[in-house]
Amino acid sequence: MLPPNIHGFAIPRVPLSCFEISEVDMRESFLTMASLWNSPSHVTRILAQGSDWSTFLKVSALLYIFRLMVSHSLIIAIGVALVLAFTLFFVYEQYEEEIDGIVKVVSSRVTKEVSKLPMPFSILSRSKPSGSS
Repeated sequence: MLPPNIHGFAIPRVPLSCFEISEVDMRESFLTMASLWNSPSHVTRILAQGSDWSTFLKVSALLYIFRLMVSHSLIIAIGVALVLAFTLFFVYEQYEEEIDGIVKVVSSRVTKEVSKLPMPFSILSRSKPSGSS
């Protein structure tokens, strides 16, 4: 249980009704999870029985392409991540003002472009209310 006041900030109590989930919503979520589980299970059963060559060839091709992509790109990605992990701190330390300026320009342009988007995305670009500092 939280105390009603932490460091001078009031903690509002959340009523238990906010945590209630209707039976329909629970049923839909379980059906969705069951469907997500049963789909790969069905494909696995078809592959194990050997009854559908089309599915077998599709899965084989997909796994082969995935293996080729992961074997090369994973090694490269790990190498790049290690190099960047040890060098970015030094680069930022030397060029702090330039990097901060670039980030400021990019963030202002992104904000300007986001403000042109339809309503749900334009909420992200709203400026602070006039009463806040």
